[in-house]
Amino acid sequence: MTIADFSRDVAPTLSALFSSLALVSILLMWWQIRKGVAWNRLSATRDHYNDLPTDEEEIYIQTTLRGMGMDPYRPLTDAQVLEVFKNTEFFMRLRLYLNKYEVFCAAISSGMVDSDYAKTIVGDKVVVLADVFRLLIEQQRVAKNLEVVWIEIESLADEWRIIRKAETEKALKASQKMKKSLNKIKIVKPRY
Repeated sequence: MTIADFSRDVAPTLSALFSSLALVSILLMWWQIRKGVAWNRLSATRDHYNDLPTDEEEIYIQTTLRGMGMDPYRPLTDAQVLEVFKNTEFFMRLRLYLNKYEVFCAAISSGMVDSDYAKTIVGDKVVVLADVFRLLIEQQRVAKNLEVVWIEIESLADEWRIIRKAETEKALKASQKMKKSLNKIKIVKPRY
C-alpha cells in the first residue's frame, strides 16, 4: 500500500473515527458538567441549611413569645410588636434569628441554593415568619429608614405563598375529580 492509497482509502475513515470520538468526548464532558452543577446546587443548599437557626434558637424564640403571651404562629399585633421592642435581649436575638433566614433566602434568590429543595426544607417556615413578623419588619424598615430590611424573607415568602396556593388548588381539583369518578361507580351487592 502506497501513501497515495493510504491517503485515499484509510485516512478519511480514520479522520471520521477520530472526529466521532472527539464529538462523543465533548458530549460526555458537557453532560458531566451539567450533572456537576446540579449536584453543587444541592450541596450548597445543604451547606447553607447549616446556617439556619439551630433547634435551640427556634425553641428560645417560640418559648419567649409564648412567655410574653403571644402565639408564635399568629401575626403579631402592634401592641405585641411594641412589647417585643421593649424586651431588648429578646429583640436582639430575634434580629439575629431573622438575619439567618434572610441570608438563606438571599442565597436562594441569587441561585446559589436550589429553590425547589429549599422550599421543601423551609418553605412553610419562611411563609410563617413573614406572616408572624410582618408588622415588626415594617416598623423596623421605618425605624431604620431602609426598605430592604429582611426583604428576601418577605419576597420569597410571597412567591412561595402563591406557589403553595396554586398547588393546593390543583390538589383540591384532582381530589374533587376523583370523588366524582368514584361516585359514578356502581357498587354491586353480593347475592349471598
